[in-house]
Amino acid sequence: MRIRSTGRSINGEPVLFYRRRSQQPTRKQRKDTKPQNGNHADLIKNLGALGLAPLDDRQVSQAVREVFPQGTAEVAPGELIRQVFLKLKCERDV
Repeated sequence: MRIRSTGRSINGEPVLFYRRRSQQPTRKQRKDTKPQNGNHADLIKNLGALGLAPLDDRQVSQAVREVFPQGTAEVAPGELIRQVFLKLKCERDV
């Protein structure tokens, strides 16, 4: 108990209790899994669940390019689905 209260061992050396552990490596950030360059299978599935079926990859790719000419890298998945849905829905209603 004396060693614990004083922080010194019997031979006078400092003793550290509850020493911090070495820093563990940080987790690597997950790469974006959004479809790129014409591979829109998940987007087609989500749009189909919203009632826009049948759709093919060509139609969805064209709509994505028109709605997001700068690309979809900075777009949230929900916003991507919403904007493409509105674009395709408007085209079908005309």
